[in-house]
Amino acid sequence: YSPDIATGWYDMIFIWAAIKMDQFLIEKANETWNISERINEGREEFGHYRPQDRITHKIVPLAYPPHYFRSTSPVAKNRAIFVGICPYGLELFEKMEGIELVWLGKNKLLSIDNLLENISVGGFGVSLWKEKGNNYYGDPGKTKLYSACGLPVIMTNNTPYAKIIQETDAGIVIPYTKIALHRAIKRILHHYDYYKSNVPKTWKYINADEVFRNIRLLE
Repeated sequence: YSPDIATGWYDMIFIWAAIKMDQFLIEKANETWNISERINEGREEFGHYRPQDRITHKIVPLAYPPHYFRSTSPVAKNRAIFVGICPYGLELFEKMEGIELVWLGKNKLLSIDNLLENISVGGFGVSLWKEKGNNYYGDPGKTKLYSACGLPVIMTNNTPYAKIIQETDAGIVIPYTKIALHRAIKRILHHYDYYKSNVPKTWKYINADEVFRNIRLLE
């Protein structure tokens, strides 16, 4: 966990303990499974340690089971979907006419089936981060969940998944500004069928069966 996300003394203690636990574990491990290639960068920056050279490293990105994947039609194209507890980036939506913003997770937790259904009938998903935090060193799940549910995404370029979105044209990667968001939404809506048709190209990167196919779980 990045200390930058701490909002109080409880968070600070928890993050300090998590870093110390991680340091202890990798000193004993023969192999690490890292959720992104940036994890070691975070270890050095926040904990001032790095796994020893003898350790084998595997990148195991976040992925979802095959039954999550769907591409619903028709959908409410002007409906922006946001999943999460903290409102990262939602201030950029202020005074945005013609766009319905649906925040899933704000008031109550949904069952996974209800969550997937509510996402899949939206127009596009949004994942916007202003600062480098867990989103940069880890592999946030919300953006991949939008893709799994068939939604084009609008996201900032500070997560590993942004590269896949750019390569597949399954959404638009933007800087963290209101102008960039406005332009991206207009572009998505103007070429909606194109972006939505590209979303299944991302599925091989986020399908758990594919991600774990060649990973040996036990000796």
